[in-house]
Amino acid sequence: MAMSEDPRVVAAANIDGTPYGDLPDRRLTRPFLLLQSDFAETGHSDLFINGNGKLLAQSTAPDLHYEIKGANHYSFTDVPYFFAPPGRWLLAQVMGGGRGPADTQLATVDIVAAFLAGPLTGVPADVAATAARYPDIVDRMPTPTLP
Repeated sequence: MAMSEDPRVVAAANIDGTPYGDLPDRRLTRPFLLLQSDFAETGHSDLFINGNGKLLAQSTAPDLHYEIKGANHYSFTDVPYFFAPPGRWLLAQVMGGGRGPADTQLATVDIVAAFLAGPLTGVPADVAATAARYPDIVDRMPTPTLP
């Protein structure tokens, strides 16, 4: 939301977030990255899928959208680390997200850093090549919508 209101924000990344309010109706004019957890693991809401889809479709800037297979919403956070390794395994069995936080977070950091390199330094990085270094990261452009 900040990027649509503040010209000092040169790019933005959404890490598995739902665009609330009027954000899906705004037109983004600077680079935007949507990095999301696995559709099958998280069960994203219609608002997540259609809101992010609309936001990306209306954008006039370069946009990227990747899905990290095997990751659930909590894989991007430190929540799993509150449990001992056997508890993490059990948590993944209950909630899904067998990819785990370590691999999910490493891929996320590398992809976001590559994405921001161009807007922040003027020297673009190859985001697709960065994402390809990790197994089961799927390029989702154009964004799918619900039937």
